Amino acid sequence: MAEGSCGICLDDLKNPVSTPCGHLHCEKCLVAHVEASSDAITASCPSCRAAFPVALPDLRFVPAKFHRFIIPSVRRVFVDAPTESTQALKANVTRLEERVKSLEKDKLLLMERCESSMAASSKHAEGERDARMESERLKKDMQELRKKYEEVKRRYKAQKET
Repeated sequence: MAEGSCGICLDDLKNPVSTPCGHLHCEKCLVAHVEASSDAITASCPSCRAAFPVALPDLRFVPAKFHRFIIPSVRRVFVDAPTESTQALKANVTRLEERVKSLEKDKLLLMERCESSMAASSKHAEGERDARMESERLKKDMQELRKKYEEVKRRYKAQKET
């Protein structure tokens, strides 16, 4: 049996747990095995048939000095991944770190372009404002000249008639 496989379902371990004798099983498989047994207080290991307690005593009735010695018989286990997947993960992490660096460079370039575009837009807005003010000044000048022209034209007609 492979190191990372369950002794009950013979598949890869899913949420591995360990019995007191040290055998690893999927949590669901071991729970199903314990539930199938007729004894509600003890169960046997599916691999070596060693008995282990299933029920925990009620801690209210056990003196506090013994609480630290009472641990569940079935405990969760964290298994290291095989080296191939570790290497693949490392390669993936390296690739992703390079991608992050590339994206950071792109972000800086984009920020520079945005700032230059904003500066150009601000300069253009100033030019438009200046042009609008110049246009308004020229319109006023033209109105004044038109009034003067009309006045000169009126005087000319008046002199011509006399």
